[in-house]
Amino acid sequence: MAVMLVVEGHSDRTLERRWQAADAEFAAACCLIALSFAAANPYVVIVLLALMTGAHYCGLTVFYSIPSIYLSGPAATSGIAMVTTMGSFAAATSPAMLGWIKTITGSLDLGLQISAVVVTLGDW
Repeated sequence: MAVMLVVEGHSDRTLERRWQAADAEFAAACCLIALSFAAANPYVVIVLLALMTGAHYCGLTVFYSIPSIYLSGPAATSGIAMVTTMGSFAAATSPAMLGWIKTITGSLDLGLQISAVVVTLGDW
């Protein structure tokens, strides 16, 4: 939470939203990749999950301020609703995708790597 406040405060002072959100989500994607290789060590897994979660929420706090910068009035409402809907769809389908990949491959590694790629593509 403290890191979120620092990142969000820096974003507010510099008015740089896009790169703040992208950098945070890229850090989360890097943690996902590292997590796929460190599954044998529970201490490393806990640290990577904490870093990934912190980075992701830092990115979200900044990301949700972006639509209202580029859109105004009813368009802002629709834009925020569309972004929220797409995020909810991804949140609903990701566990099923991970479960399917684990069933097929016997490991979560590929699923974590695919999730990292999707997060990185979302930064563009």
